[in-house]
Amino acid sequence: MSYNLPQELIVEGDGAVRTVLINRPAELNAVSKPLHWALANVWQQLAADRAAKVVILTGAGRAFCAGGDVKGMSSGSLMSGDADAKKSRFDRGPIAAAKAAGSEPSTKRVVMPSFGNVCSKRL
Repeated sequence: MSYNLPQELIVEGDGAVRTVLINRPAELNAVSKPLHWALANVWQQLAADRAAKVVILTGAGRAFCAGGDVKGMSSGSLMSGDADAKKSRFDRGPIAAAKAAGSEPSTKRVVMPSFGNVCSKRL
């Protein structure tokens, strides 16, 4: 299956296992606007991947995820767009956004550490 995601998030498949790689190693995988969008949308795409049974969420380089991209926050680049888009992007984490869209990833086994704002609940 092909995933429609920006380069900041890569999905690789090996049999029934999908590895989701946060791909911003130079920024310690800090969550930028495109990465936040990707993390919110990857779950719908994984749910549609009928061959996937296990999802491993990991980060490239030496850090899993440093949290929010503070440079992007201070420049205002994370908050561009209309008010409704901002609300949907920033008022809830990616898992909650996927659940609200009707595609909570509960049908898959997700292997990941618990981390702050990137996912809004532990699975």
